[in-house]
Formats: sequence, structure tokens, C-alpha cells
Amino acid sequence: MMRRLSVSLAALLVTAGVIAPAGAGPITGSFGGDSTFTPTATPGVLAQAYTGEGTDMTFGSFTVQSHSIVDFSSPPAISVNNGTFTETFSQGTLLGTFSGEGTTSGTGIGTATAELVFSGGTGLFTDATGEASVLQTIMKTGPTTASGSATYTGTLSLVPEPGSLALLATAVFCFISDVAAPVALLKARRRHERGTGFAHQLGDLRKSVNLRQSMRPGVRLSGSVTTFTSR
Repeated sequence: MMRRLSVSLAALLVTAGVIAPAGAGPITGSFGGDSTFTPTATPGVLAQAYTGEGTDMTFGSFTVQSHSIVDFSSPPAISVNNGTFTETFSQGTLLGTFSGEGTTSGTGIGTATAELVFSGGTGLFTDATGEASVLQTIMKTGPTTASGSATYTGTLSLVPEPGSLALLATAVFCFISDVAAPVALLKARRRHERGTGFAHQLGDLRKSVNLRQSMRPGVRLSGSVTTFTSR
């Protein structure tokens, strides 16, 4: 039984790890997509709208949308500011901000690095925090469009959802209830077996004493009292 209980407890702990993740963990992945640029009131400064999709090694596939301001006014340098993004996973959405810088080659190809700061989201990513570094390659595809691919590495901290904690508490209660009843039954059975064995031993002792005393006049063991009779 103890082996079965150990297996059940291990399964419960694994479940707890699944439904209530917590703590900081590394993240890494890649994504790619397309950008559309819209001129602003400042020459050489464009508003960027980006859509793409990618794969995170921990949380799986996702789509991403972002908006930022890109400054091309001092070539070959470029800067990216006021960036916001939304990554949508099957487990929820992850929100954040970013900024960065890069260079262009003059032939329609550029590279850029960006620093992402995670600031919560929905579902699994509610109240998530962390940061990541992005390395991106960009290629111009039209007068106001570009495409690119990127990789990223960083850390992400998740907070257990209240629903997950409630589910875990229910699982622990059910586990304790399922364990307590068999254990109590086993203890009662053992006490009964010990009591029955003692009763049998006492009965055998009485029989033995009565047999021996029957050979001695005037002495007999009756129940738990020894009586003497006179002749």
C-alpha cells in the first residue's frame, strides 16, 4: 500500500507542477513576419505595424502583433522606440514593451537588436514578468513594407492562477481523503487481529491450566477468576 501511496503522491506533485507553474524560467524561440511603415509628421521617422508568427521552445507556437516608431533619419543607423507587442499562445496572451537599434546596409537589408520587457497578459501569462533580447534581420520588400526573421532568449516568471490554486487544493484534499480511509481501515484491522490473537492465546492458556488443575483436587480456572473448592 505504501508503494501505491508514494506513486499517487508523485502523480499529484507532477499535476501541481502542471497546473500551478511558478518562478522564473528561461525562454528561447524564433519568429518571423511582415512590417508596414506609415510616415509621421517627422521626416525619416515612420510608424511600424508588424504581424508574424513563431515558436517558443517552452510554450509552443504563437502569433505576434507589434507597433513601434522607427527612426531612419540618420542612416545607416536606425532606432526603434515606443514599441508594444502582444504574443498570443494557446495558453493565453503575453504583453510587453520594447525598444532597440540597428543598422542598414544601403541595399535594403538591415539588422537590429531589441530589448523586450514582459508586463503581464491573460490566462497562463496573467501578471507574468521578465525580459528577452531579440536579434532580427530585416529585408525591404517594397516602398513601405519589409519582412524579417528573429531569434530571442530571456527569462519569464509566471504566477499561479487562482483557479489553478483552487484545483490544486481540491486535489490535495481528495488525495488526503483517499489515503486516510484505507490507512484507518488497515490500522483497525491490525488492532482486531492483535485482539483476536490475544483472546485465542488466553483461551488456550485457560484450557491448559484447567487441564492441569483438574488433576489437583479443589482448584479450577473459571473465566478470569481462579476458584478453590473444598472437599
